[in-house]
Amino acid sequence: GPTPITVVVPPLDAASPRASAVALNVTATDAVEPGYVTVYPCDQQRPAVSTVNQMPARTVANSATVRLSASGTFCVLASSDVNVIVDVVGSFSVGGLQLYQPMRAARIFDTRTAALWLPEGRLGQRWKLPLPLSALRVGGLGVAAVTATFTAVDPTQAGFATVWACEPTRPPTSSLNWDDGVRAIANGATAGLSSTGELCVYTLAETHLVIDLAGAWVNR
Repeated sequence: GPTPITVVVPPLDAASPRASAVALNVTATDAVEPGYVTVYPCDQQRPAVSTVNQMPARTVANSATVRLSASGTFCVLASSDVNVIVDVVGSFSVGGLQLYQPMRAARIFDTRTAALWLPEGRLGQRWKLPLPLSALRVGGLGVAAVTATFTAVDPTQAGFATVWACEPTRPPTSSLNWDDGVRAIANGATAGLSSTGELCVYTLAETHLVIDLAGAWVNR
C-alpha cells in the first residue's frame, strides 16, 4: 500500500511547552485521480478517516487538528498520487499560553454588505486588509487569537487567501484556496491577532470574503 511521510514538528516557540498537537492547513493539488489524504500521529495505525479529499484539476484545502506522536511527529498518507502542502498554523500543549473559549457563532465580516470602515465590494487582487478586532472580549479578557470559518464567495479567478496576525512579513501559507468557476468555498482557520488587536487578510485574486467567528483564545 501507500507509504506515509513522517513530518517532525520542531518547537514553535522557545518559551512554550512541547506541543502535544498541532493545528494544520492541509492542501491537496495536482491529483491524478480522486482520492484522499490522511494526517495522523505516527505512533498509531492509520485511522480509516480522511483529512482532505482530492479531485483532479482541483486544489482542495482543509483545516485539521492532529495529535503528535511521543517523538513529536505526524504522518501524511495519500491514497493516490497528489502533491500535498501542510502549513502548521499553531500548536497545543498542557500549560500553554492561551485557553480556548467557544463562542456563539457570529458573522464578523462580510464584504457583500457595507461596514462603517469598509465599503461594500470584493477584496482586491493582492490586497492586504487589517480587520480591527480589538473590541472583541471574552469574560472581560482581551483576545489573543480567533478560530473562524473563512468563505470566499464569487471570486473572479483562481486564488487563495491568507490570514495572520499582521506581522510585516506575510507568511508563505494559505488559509483558503479556490479554483476558477467556484461560487463559494470555505475553510476553518485559527489565527493570532496583533498587539493592537488586528487580524490581517491577504487575497491573491478578487473575491468577496465572509468570516464567521466560532471561538477565541485568551491569555491565561
